[in-house]
Amino acid sequence: MNIKLTLSRQDVVHIATLANLGLTEADIEKFQKQLSEIVDFVGKIQLAPVGEIASKREKQNLENVTREDISSPSLSQEEVLKNASQKENDFFKVKAIFDET
Repeated sequence: MNIKLTLSRQDVVHIATLANLGLTEADIEKFQKQLSEIVDFVGKIQLAPVGEIASKREKQNLENVTREDISSPSLSQEEVLKNASQKENDFFKVKAIFDET
């Protein structure tokens, strides 16, 4: 089964309007051809027999592998800041990124 779908000029204009694109006549012709080819290709992909592939995936018994969220001791604030090039009041001090205007 080989169905060739060609988008009309009105289809392309409608899509461009939805996307808020201003297109020239040359753009409309170019996109009419390109979008028609894309839609045609998607149609071909939809014809691919994937039933066997899907059933194999289902047989793998996939499940999320997670671990319990357990809190544990971490570094002290002193240890974290000991290698900081600049610190102020127990915080990292960094160069300002916004202008003070």
